Amino acid sequence: MKINITEKARELYGQYCSISTAKCESFEELDYKIQRCIDLGQKRCLSDGTYLVQYYRNQFHIKDGEIINMSRSKKCHLIKEKRKINHYYNTYKVMV
Repeated sequence: MKINITEKARELYGQYCSISTAKCESFEELDYKIQRCIDLGQKRCLSDGTYLVQYYRNQFHIKDGEIINMSRSKKCHLIKEKRKINHYYNTYKVMV
């Protein structure tokens, strides 16, 4: 699911994932991390057309291809490191 990453989305991610945000040297890195969360997270469609995507404990509320809110969950949806590496290679088309 490709989303439009706005300044609000970056601010929400920075609020909930401050350490991860501090490691980023550019908006491109930050946008990649947010998009990775959406691509690899567990997705559920709510009745009002809003998608709820959970990546570890972070929950992204997405409507019309845009992050409208973010929250924390008590449950943790784990992502294997191998999936993250595959996502990186697929995104940047790195040939090994």
